[in-house]
Amino acid sequence: MSNITSPTQSYSTREVDLALLPVYIIVVLFGTLGNAVVIHVIRVTRAMHSTTNYLLVNLAIGDMLTLLWCIPYKVLVFYFDHPTGTAGDYICKFFTSYNVTVITLTVSIFTLTLLSVERYRVLLNPMHHKFRLDQENVWYAIAAIWISAIAFMVPLFVVTGYNELAKSCRVEWGNKKQEDLYSLCIMVFSIFVPLMVTVVCYVRIIKGLYFNNTIAAGPAGYTQESDLREKRKIVKMLLIVTSAFVLCFLPYATFRIVVASADPNDHKRYNHVQSLREIFKFLCYSSSSFNPVIYCFQSSNYRAACRKLFKKAFRIKETSEFDNSADLRTMPSQFSVEDYGASKDQGKEVK
Repeated sequence: MSNITSPTQSYSTREVDLALLPVYIIVVLFGTLGNAVVIHVIRVTRAMHSTTNYLLVNLAIGDMLTLLWCIPYKVLVFYFDHPTGTAGDYICKFFTSYNVTVITLTVSIFTLTLLSVERYRVLLNPMHHKFRLDQENVWYAIAAIWISAIAFMVPLFVVTGYNELAKSCRVEWGNKKQEDLYSLCIMVFSIFVPLMVTVVCYVRIIKGLYFNNTIAAGPAGYTQESDLREKRKIVKMLLIVTSAFVLCFLPYATFRIVVASADPNDHKRYNHVQSLREIFKFLCYSSSSFNPVIYCFQSSNYRAACRKLFKKAFRIKETSEFDNSADLRTMPSQFSVEDYGASKDQGKEVK
């Protein structure tokens, strides 16, 4: 997701940036608040302390950082002269070239992939406990996600700097071969492979839930029908979250492939292509604000936890209606969601 251009090339997307600025402000404010609420709700609700919810917290952190890192670029571009020299280079690397947001978006991709793999293992292989995530080792998986995302982007930080001729940040590769090789690696290992893994996992889960009935029985005290209904709600919510991200990210990923064939010497056409880049980039970043809305519509337990949080914040006395719906403490959370295959006893019931 880098701005891979030649060091002497000059183009401007200022008009597009100005048009998108008000929408950026709304999306950043709404998304940051929404993701902060998600993190807080899971943190203070003990019934939501599960491996899947911890991964959703990691997704929310990545989304929130993606949104917050949009701000420095917009502020510097429109209201200040960008520093030059060594200071300008470092500001480009970490603030005004979107390098950090590339990391956070990659974290989101890897987290969504791990969520699909974990759901696959819990629902289709409940008896296989080797390498299964739990509340103790999920933190190692989250750390691995961040380390991998940062490692993928280290070359981008190295070649990013401030170009005084173009008066903007530029990614300056030594030659076209290096640029193409890096772009190919990023597309394959941080986009294509995770997407394929996610698709395969959800296709097999849907097949097991809706077609061949290989996912059926649930924990003691649940009827088979209610258990299937709960599992389908979980899978549906995660599918919507993943689909929303992919649909917003796909135009930019496609753009990165198409732009490689554009002729940098055709300035009029190249400027038009770069304007499209800003639009697709905004669509990609806006996906970071969608998940809290999806949780509200798809999870009754998340809505109940939010109501409880706001009532406590504004010192509103809780009604008996809310108390009766507070099944967060006694039932597997529809928001995420206790792992149905976490115990051996339950695993034996899976047909």
